[in-house]
Amino acid sequence: LSPLLVGVYVNSFMLHSSYLIIQRIKRILNVPVIVGGPHITTLPDAVKELGADYGIIGEGEYGLLEIARYLSGEIDNLPDNIITRETTSFDGFTPSIIEDIDRLPFPFRSTRNRKIYYSPFYRGPVTTMIASRGCPFRCIFCASPLLGRYRLRDENSVVEEMSTLVRSGYRVIQFQDDAININRKWLYRFCDLIVQRGLNKQVVWDCNVRIDLLDLEDLNILKAAGCEMIRFGVESGSNYIRNEILKKGMEDEKISIIAREARRRGIKTLGYFMLGLPEETESRIDETKEFIRGLNLDYIDVSISVILPGTRLEKMAVERGILDPSIWKRLITQPLDMPCFYQMNGLNDLRSYQRKLLTNFYANPHYILHQVVDSISENRLMTSVRSALLLFRDYLRY
Repeated sequence: LSPLLVGVYVNSFMLHSSYLIIQRIKRILNVPVIVGGPHITTLPDAVKELGADYGIIGEGEYGLLEIARYLSGEIDNLPDNIITRETTSFDGFTPSIIEDIDRLPFPFRSTRNRKIYYSPFYRGPVTTMIASRGCPFRCIFCASPLLGRYRLRDENSVVEEMSTLVRSGYRVIQFQDDAININRKWLYRFCDLIVQRGLNKQVVWDCNVRIDLLDLEDLNILKAAGCEMIRFGVESGSNYIRNEILKKGMEDEKISIIAREARRRGIKTLGYFMLGLPEETESRIDETKEFIRGLNLDYIDVSISVILPGTRLEKMAVERGILDPSIWKRLITQPLDMPCFYQMNGLNDLRSYQRKLLTNFYANPHYILHQVVDSISENRLMTSVRSALLLFRDYLRY
């Protein structure tokens, strides 16, 4: 490869890895490096610390083109959402937002190495898509609201991209939108188009949803359109943390009903849970354990809550003296753990609770038996065995 420039996506979770990659690019290729992503948008001074040449604040597609035009001499000045490593003042830089995301071409996906992209949940080649950008909700731990208002693609464009993927040999599509059901009218038009095009017979797909916006008819529509699994953030089994601290507006009963009715319709469920949120205690972790047990989900993911720059959680942590804002610069050059907002006995305790929750769920004999029976009846036993091995591998990493 002989690139003229290289772009690197940077989020707060991989600051040190991004730094090492950029240093290696500079040593081997000696070409301009452009960085973008949520961390650069929130803390643009990281461009210089990372050793990059240019940074794009906001969404990067058109900014990348402008930098290429600038480097080729086609234009004399960069737009006001692009900074350089020499930039010292960041006032007046405006994050770029692509209002009409339907103008963007479909992402290029090489079919040559298709087999290296897989999911532990499915057989066959897997790829990802998005039908929207942004999120209208304001979860205290999430950086999505900082990156632009909520925008939806035209449903015809989304379904056409799905058709293109099917023709390329993909049989599983995982939608990575923050939530696909924010606009119910759009969701129904989208699902109707999938059925009209016969894609519900050719591809399976899954998506993130907001449970508080989901009803039983929505589940029927999703199932008819080939939706295999819904993923949703419960965050905590403590109603106090979920609704008083996080302001999620999701009651226990609604979560239980959706989980039960999705299963009844043959839609699998994956619930996301977090430990170490503000006001977390051992008794509230026990509430989470009991709530998980009662939901009868197909899969769970339990993570330790981390602080992201620009979020309300970061502001709370600084105000309470939990977070030193200089951590973001140190994370670039040092392989440190992400900062956490915990008020217990430290990160090791949280990891212990994390392991216990995962073990209680996945090592439960009733759960294992149910998964084996389902796998045999659906002719996907080997896929489930692989899923179990991958989950066990991830468990050992905690």
